[in-house]
Amino acid sequence: MFSKSMMSSVGSGSGSVDFRIAVSGVRHDEIDAFHNHLNEQNTDIQFTREVEENGKLPFLDCLVSHNDNSLRTTVYRKPTHTDRLLDESSYNPTSHKATTIRTLTRRAQLVCDSTDSLSDENKYLHRVFTKNNYNNDFIRRNTHRPTTTTETNDTATPTTTATIPYIKGMSENISRILLPFNIRVAHKPITTLRQLLTNVKDKDEPRNRQGTIYKINCSDCQASYIGETGRNLTTRLTEHRRATRKGCRNVSHYHRQQSFSGLHSPGRSDYTFTERNISAKKTRLVAWATSHCSSPAFLREQFAEQLQLHIPVDILGKCNPKAPRCPRLSTECDELLRTYKFYLAIENGLCEDYITEKYSSQALQHDMVPVVMGGANYPELAIPKSYMNVLHFPSIEKLALYLKGLDQNSSAYNERETTKLNC
Repeated sequence: MFSKSMMSSVGSGSGSVDFRIAVSGVRHDEIDAFHNHLNEQNTDIQFTREVEENGKLPFLDCLVSHNDNSLRTTVYRKPTHTDRLLDESSYNPTSHKATTIRTLTRRAQLVCDSTDSLSDENKYLHRVFTKNNYNNDFIRRNTHRPTTTTETNDTATPTTTATIPYIKGMSENISRILLPFNIRVAHKPITTLRQLLTNVKDKDEPRNRQGTIYKINCSDCQASYIGETGRNLTTRLTEHRRATRKGCRNVSHYHRQQSFSGLHSPGRSDYTFTERNISAKKTRLVAWATSHCSSPAFLREQFAEQLQLHIPVDILGKCNPKAPRCPRLSTECDELLRTYKFYLAIENGLCEDYITEKYSSQALQHDMVPVVMGGANYPELAIPKSYMNVLHFPSIEKLALYLKGLDQNSSAYNERETTKLNC
């Protein structure tokens, strides 16, 4: 008899553990009774079962077929399978893309037990690879590449593995440089779907936002007070009411004194506000202040020059004698930087756990949106949505177009600026 496969799901409230067992020697009329007997043993261990349908039974990624007293195997895919693989155009190392093709080809060779089923599977895989934008030459080179097995050699020099963020062009060069030193480089993609799609932070109520201009109406007359605060608006309104009650020397207290009745005070709900229009105060686009005029990291100077071909980029500091004077830590420089919308915060070196101080000391403190580039783990170290990563754009031209769009859309730019205030 073709053995029946049962899949057990063991749950304990917080999660489950899945495994499979194959059961043979049970008559067809006893399967239900045997299944119920298993589930009665422990309420926390409950089994579901899969039985043969049309002479076929799936087991993991293998489909076992029962025909003429023999078993045949081929690759199994769930009905919900979409043929979506790592796309050739994705920003991932070429080695990852090649491994995708080799792994699926190797699986077909191991699972398919006949020449016909292997041929059908290879044709299917070729269609899938083509659908994911791989060219025929790349497919051919990786499907016909001989499979190698790793053998343990106690006398071999141990290999050290280094994991670095993947930066196209640079990461491949680093791998070649470290290879003679028996250091294997593992590339880690910088951007993942989780980083792009997940936003677990709840949106704040408008009155809980920071960086607002507000107007409070008096509860007993037509007078009003207009102010600006960089803190939480609810906190600031509470401070106004507290100051009035305690007789603190502020505008609200003086207004109550002048009314002679002693009743006038800020209304609890009668107020309006608007978010601060940071964009309106800025007249320049992109700034980059640097004193290291020849840095090999990321070819910073070349990047800035390429960006200048598409949008205005002012290079400040001693590297550009024609630039406006901007002494570090000076009021003159502070006032100049506040007129820019964006700041190039480019790292000096490749470090995962370090962000250049320009991200905060220059960009954020001067109400600029930092445009970052480097090896840092920005999603973990930086304020979400407060920056733009150069590596998220397919080209410098696309980055320039995006910056132009934000420059022309004050609401979108102000939303990015207020993000850092609301964190």
